[in-house]
Amino acid sequence: MKRIHDLWAVLKKAFLEWKDKDPFRESSVIAYYSIFSLPGLLVVVFTIASFFFSSEAVSGALHDQIAESM
Repeated sequence: MKRIHDLWAVLKKAFLEWKDKDPFRESSVIAYYSIFSLPGLLVVVFTIASFFFSSEAVSGALHDQIAESM
């Protein structure tokens, strides 16, 4: 029971500290960095997936995913 109480105290403290830093104002910064990190991430995903599948299959799958999300 003490472990659950300790876990709750840690989670509560983490939430309060997170809330004090105004995360909603900082969300634009996270979105900005996310947009510019996606091309690099796609290169890594494409390279790793190409080891297991053909490049055409990976390219087609990525194209389908991007087209579907647009």
